[in-house]
Amino acid sequence: MSSFQEYYPRMRELADYLLNNPELGYKEYKTSEAIEEAIHEITPMAKAEHFCNTGIKVVFNNHQTKTIGIIAELDSLYQPGHRNADSETGAAQACGHYTQVTIALAIMNELVKNKRIGDFGANLAFIFTPAEEFVDLEWRKKQKAEGKITYFGGKQEAKEG
Repeated sequence: MSSFQEYYPRMRELADYLLNNPELGYKEYKTSEAIEEAIHEITPMAKAEHFCNTGIKVVFNNHQTKTIGIIAELDSLYQPGHRNADSETGAAQACGHYTQVTIALAIMNELVKNKRIGDFGANLAFIFTPAEEFVDLEWRKKQKAEGKITYFGGKQEAKEG
């Protein structure tokens, strides 16, 4: 059995969890916690760097001058009519980010378990970024005014982090 086949049940479990626990941008606390747990299952020694409360970056330093980034978004959309919407927030994983996350983790798992993380002639950075969708803007404006975020979008925050 390949490492992907071995990891698939965990990937499916995580995807189902994220699908059924959607969170809006910069509020992806359950999502972030689940991802960090999955990262440490793959590689317990990984140093997870945090940015904007929910964003996570893991860098595999191969002592190269260039870095390849693998990016996955954490947030969901405001879609209260979606069959998997959160009844309190109206958030739903209608944009497929939960699949991006599980694919990024599957890639990480595959490269770590098969000792291929250094095969790219570059460092590898797995970046799980908050707030890709531009929703909840009144709340974000308040967060920005209070200095809690710098940008409305999480990818810009990841660049700063």
